[in-house]
Amino acid sequence: MDLEVHPGEAVAVVGPNGAGKTTLLRILGTLLRPDGGRLRLFGLDPWHAPQAVRVRLGMTGHESFLYGGLTVEENLRLFAVLYGVAPERMEELIRDSGLGPRRGEIVRNLSRGWQQRVSLVRALLPRPALLLLDEPFTGLDAEGSDWLRTTLLRHLASGGALVLTTHRPQEVAGLCHRILSLQDGRLVPEAGSSCPPAAPALLGGGRVPGFWTSYRALVMKDLRIESRAREIVLSMGTMALVALVLFSVAVGLDPTVVASAGPGILWTTITFTALLGLGRAYELEQEQRAGWAVLAAPVDRAAILCAKATSTFLWMLLVEVLSLGVFAVLLNVDLSPPRMASLGVVLLLGSAALGLPGTLLSVVAANTRLRQLMLPLLLVPLALPLLIGSVGATAKVLQGLPLGAAGPELRLVAAFAIILGAASLMLFEAVVEDGP
Repeated sequence: MDLEVHPGEAVAVVGPNGAGKTTLLRILGTLLRPDGGRLRLFGLDPWHAPQAVRVRLGMTGHESFLYGGLTVEENLRLFAVLYGVAPERMEELIRDSGLGPRRGEIVRNLSRGWQQRVSLVRALLPRPALLLLDEPFTGLDAEGSDWLRTTLLRHLASGGALVLTTHRPQEVAGLCHRILSLQDGRLVPEAGSSCPPAAPALLGGGRVPGFWTSYRALVMKDLRIESRAREIVLSMGTMALVALVLFSVAVGLDPTVVASAGPGILWTTITFTALLGLGRAYELEQEQRAGWAVLAAPVDRAAILCAKATSTFLWMLLVEVLSLGVFAVLLNVDLSPPRMASLGVVLLLGSAALGLPGTLLSVVAANTRLRQLMLPLLLVPLALPLLIGSVGATAKVLQGLPLGAAGPELRLVAAFAIILGAASLMLFEAVVEDGP
């Protein structure tokens, strides 16, 4: 397959369902690494200079690539930050697209046509040099179609390039210079193609955001969604309560049994709730493929992984604080202030250690058929040293020993946290190549 697109040129790719149109756009959008061949965008290898390429791309897909739990304005502000775009650019697009009256509405509650407008505005935010649009006219009414056509013609006149897919070539009449049919993995020109006019310099109004800028925006996104839905914390809290009640019934109140089994009960409960939280948290990225939009942005992959691990860690801490009270009451455990302070250190370290590898493996599990089963099967064996060290440290704290007595166990947890965390950061890029 050979394809070369010039500044100011619009190319439409047509073909039946399953021909590979969406796959082609995912490759051009750096969301999928091709099996072979050579890809250059703006003269750069996107796998060697990914952020320099992604900052000049804008992309939409079959799904909206939006977070359903955020409002229209919150979605656009998030991606404005991730593309380093000034708020004035966002306001300009909201006004031109007619989204103003709906800027405060939750995206999940919008009709398909309005979601499509928001998705298109998101793609246009950085004034991309190359727009990749998957059936962009789908769901738009006559007014929306006129706005999109006018916007795309302005984009081309400014020197931007455009590659779009469609099932209806008549939709792009007068817009696209070339129409290519994707047949058996080859692009075949259709009659009526023309050469584009000479174009000015390439566009590209975005900039690569820093690590902490992206990190803060992504953490706040997760917290904002959960503050509205309260689904993840509620699910984790319910799981913790049920587990602790069942364990308390099983072991009774014998001090000897509680002393030996209590630390294991506490960390088994924490592990179960963490698994539930990790799975539910990643569902946020899969809804409407919003995670693909983040991956297509010029964001450091480490910032994406660390942000998701941080939000999960915060939910775990909240549930653990609530669980400790239930644990103390049901099992008649003495949690005096000194013990609580020492136990807090153990919980902080152990929970943080689960964050990065747990987030990485939730991505792996999400791309399998048995995703509900795969995450615990992958994470628990890998995190076993962390859990052993955390249980041992908790046991010493609950026995009334000073925190220093749990030094060997805490060093074990810290060492494995560093090893697993570093491995997770190195592997994340490869894991997400097929998209979330």
